[in-house]
Amino acid sequence: MNGKKEYRNILQKTSVFGYVQLVSLLTGIVRSKIAAFWLGTQGVGILGLLSSSFSLIIAITSFGLPTSIIKLLSKETDDETITRKIYVISKIICILGIIGSLLCFIFSKQLSSLAFDTDDFTWAFQLLSVSVFFKQIFSGYISIFQATNKLKLLANVNIIANIVGILITIPLYYYFRINGIFYNFLIITIVEVIIIYFALKYNNYAKIRVHKKEIIQEAKPILSSSITFSFTGTITLLSIYLVQVYISKAGNLEEVGLYVAAFTILNSYIGLVFVVMGNEYFPRIAKNNITSITLNLNVNQQLYIGLLIVIPMLLWLITLAPLVINILYSESFSDSIHLMKIASLGIFFKVFSWTLGYVILVKASNRFIILNSTIFNLAFLGLHVTGFYFFRLTGVAYAFSLYFFIHFIGNLFITHQMFNFRMNKEIINYLIISGTLLVINILISLILEDTLISNIFNGLSALIISLLSLKKILDIYKK
Repeated sequence: MNGKKEYRNILQKTSVFGYVQLVSLLTGIVRSKIAAFWLGTQGVGILGLLSSSFSLIIAITSFGLPTSIIKLLSKETDDETITRKIYVISKIICILGIIGSLLCFIFSKQLSSLAFDTDDFTWAFQLLSVSVFFKQIFSGYISIFQATNKLKLLANVNIIANIVGILITIPLYYYFRINGIFYNFLIITIVEVIIIYFALKYNNYAKIRVHKKEIIQEAKPILSSSITFSFTGTITLLSIYLVQVYISKAGNLEEVGLYVAAFTILNSYIGLVFVVMGNEYFPRIAKNNITSITLNLNVNQQLYIGLLIVIPMLLWLITLAPLVINILYSESFSDSIHLMKIASLGIFFKVFSWTLGYVILVKASNRFIILNSTIFNLAFLGLHVTGFYFFRLTGVAYAFSLYFFIHFIGNLFITHQMFNFRMNKEIINYLIISGTLLVINILISLILEDTLISNIFNGLSALIISLLSLKKILDIYKK
């Protein structure tokens, strides 16, 4: 295998965030269990809608600044320029946080009606407006850590935030039940900012003063470049949000709860690969001096490592889906099992589509990025609404997998035509073999419905692929 050093670097950085994801997974298990136990499927549905609303508000009012920060700072090599830009960015973050907080408070009644079809939750969105300010601060500085390659600091901040967060969640859900969801958002975001404060205090970020006029001058190009990322981030979250709202209106909150349960497990369990993409891979390919040859190499390496990690995880998830649902939630969430199994194929294609998507985000023009994002998100929304209309939640799972297959093929075509990207033969072979194996496991699991034969076949497949992947990973570390 060529480029063992580069593969080792990716794996080492993956392992750093592996610890973060493990802590996130464990705290997620506790959070999901207590949510299912004390809030029920309806409460989980409310939590899902509120989380989507919150994420959408953050995406709109942040103007895409977190992503823009990574792209801008990753290109800089001069320490003084980086320090200067961080100072300007910190001021912008605070201003956007205040704007977002005010907008959330002003439109709290409308947000409640849109999300829950009632203004009964107006007070909750007013409370949430304070959380918007603190979350903007947290997200902005997290992006600065990513862009300046302070990955261990980033990992530690996330680990502490996860642990403290669950310690806050447990008593709030216990004493306040569903109302505890809203108090939880507020307190956790305050704690996150406190953690960021100490992270900045005890780490070496040089301090610099910039005059107000200079801040305004330097802020203009930063905000200008953020508009594209604001649009793409907002429309992506909006499409997910509208799917959940549609399910709640065409179905009910219980179905939203089942939907949220399945995709929370998929995104948290398999999330390691996508966390690494955002934290390490994106800044790496965003550098100004990267050549087409280096870009091709980086993308293929990221795909290779991603597949080595994701395929075994998906196979184990398909095999152990009923157990996972019972551990994380309860038997009342058993309808999420089929949804999760079918959608796991979408996660497989998501590894490819996201890896290629970051190339488009870095290399394409702003106009093309906006057009590309609009088309794909309309497809996402259309497929999911159609899927639920005809086949309820099962249709949503098929729509999810179909969408990410289309997204992968589309991004592959775009990156090949515009940036001369080519997947190497090894990746193509992995795509065909692992994709086929995954489909077979899903079909056997669905047709035989978790019988002994199904569990033995899928369990053996997962074990064999896990051992093969482990061998390849160990080979990378050999000199």
